[in-house]
Amino acid sequence: MKTHRDLINYLSSHEFGISRETLNAMNKIDRRKLLIAIGAPESSVKNAYVDGPVPIVYGQTMSQPSLVAMMIELMDIGGAGGDKKQILEIGTGSVYNALIIGQLLRKKGGTLTTVEIIQPLAASSFKIVNDSKMSNIVSVLHADATKIKCPKKFDRIIATANFENKKHLEKIRKCLKVGGIFIYPVSNSIINSHGDYGQSLIKETKVFTNGKIQINKKLIMQVRFVPIISI
Repeated sequence: MKTHRDLINYLSSHEFGISRETLNAMNKIDRRKLLIAIGAPESSVKNAYVDGPVPIVYGQTMSQPSLVAMMIELMDIGGAGGDKKQILEIGTGSVYNALIIGQLLRKKGGTLTTVEIIQPLAASSFKIVNDSKMSNIVSVLHADATKIKCPKKFDRIIATANFENKKHLEKIRKCLKVGGIFIYPVSNSIINSHGDYGQSLIKETKVFTNGKIQINKKLIMQVRFVPIISI
């Protein structure tokens, strides 16, 4: 695929289960322009419109577009609880994911707080968000996501880096509202699924049943993400 349009056509013509709404949001975010803006290697810029992950900077990657779309669909932004969702993203990275979510929130209302531990990435993401005139929707926070406090709970949480530490996962889970959805990759060694190797993508829903909070988990697929960084 050589152009942005080629990529969007590919995503829409294959059976990825991507809604028209999400495709329209993705159509407004040019992957190549983002890679150039964050200073990604030339080889990654050349592969901007391939449906695959590409290296960016500081050992991070820009995720595969079809997987980005799938994870956004799993969040069900327009689902239970109505519009104006408050969303938390763990791992801003290239800000690709955040800008797509931001486009969806432009129509539905709500806000996205995205957390990035690598300062230069947080700074470049902040500038890109401002240049995109989305700072009223998307807030970039330079912080260690495993140490953040949540004075307010979020309707949706999405992690774009892998949980290798169970305590980190449990801490982020506390930021989710009852009725909320949490999408994240996690090492199989933590969840004891498919052996001790690899990673699983999980959809988690927090519900209130029989007088107590319950966590419902669904294994989506096997994936591969860079690890969450903690200092």
